[in-house]
Amino acid sequence: MTVRKTLSSKTVWRNEWYSVKKDKVIRPDGSEGHYYVINRAPTVVIIPWTNSNIYLVKQYRYALKQRVWELPMGTCEKNIALLENAKKELQEETGLTASKWNRVGKFSWMSGMSNQLAYVYLATHLRQGQTDREPEELDMDMKAFSLKEIEKMIKNSQIIDDGTITAIYQFKLFLNK
Repeated sequence: MTVRKTLSSKTVWRNEWYSVKKDKVIRPDGSEGHYYVINRAPTVVIIPWTNSNIYLVKQYRYALKQRVWELPMGTCEKNIALLENAKKELQEETGLTASKWNRVGKFSWMSGMSNQLAYVYLATHLRQGQTDREPEELDMDMKAFSLKEIEKMIKNSQIIDDGTITAIYQFKLFLNK
């Protein structure tokens, strides 16, 4: 059902990463209801590719209580362009820099409850440098995998990160255009 009218909107929770608002709405059938929406800045997801391998990082995800393989990614900082955020995240997490960038696609995170969008970038012509990881990322590992290995890891649930799975699919479509 499509919401036709928002009657009111109130922020009910806020922290440094996101806010939650409660919207009172009128539904298409005329009844009233509520939506809770997580407001969050956009994210960038980076595919560091060497024409034979893609670099993934493995890090501890507190909410899952486990370490997971995923593409480098991060929430964008305000007043910084999406591509500049992608370059920053890639260098911070992997130490890699790229001389060529392509935007591969975009997708929504948890579209039933969040307004956050993710922008997927392909980084090529890579050079290795030093990382500049945040405290939560200090035990992060990095490893190069072939696309076939990554697909097998997704199939076997060794990669469970939704952003990584979506970005890899968009990357495959990008390669086949």
